[in-house]
Amino acid sequence: EVELRADLPEWVSKKVASIRKVLDTVLTNRTWVANETAWKVGNDTDDFETWFKELQEKQEATVLTEEPAFKVLDVKKRLASIGKAANQLMKIKKPAAAQPKKDDLLQPEKLRELIRNVTQNDTTYDASKLDKMSKL
Repeated sequence: EVELRADLPEWVSKKVASIRKVLDTVLTNRTWVANETAWKVGNDTDDFETWFKELQEKQEATVLTEEPAFKVLDVKKRLASIGKAANQLMKIKKPAAAQPKKDDLLQPEKLRELIRNVTQNDTTYDASKLDKMSKL
């Protein structure tokens, strides 16, 4: 446990930096992800950093013969859950563009627009067809 603690602060800082990089990527490039979700992961990361600093200070004040203030495994588990939440943000897929409803094409305005677009270059188009279509 004591040997593992020596490398822990450096490991934690690398992991926190990678989580923050993922959050920056999500907030700048993945606009379809809700900002509140990314901010929650950011707040969890801030809380973790505060918690870890407090534990380090408490551990420094603790004599080596006493029970340690924290265990390396506990710190890694807590940071892993935050990292997993950050990676889940990267897996959120972009929503598909909304398809027009089938009923929308049957509306008189939509039919008129469709007929105008189709027959725009046709000089023999009879405008009375449009009126007949609207009475349906």
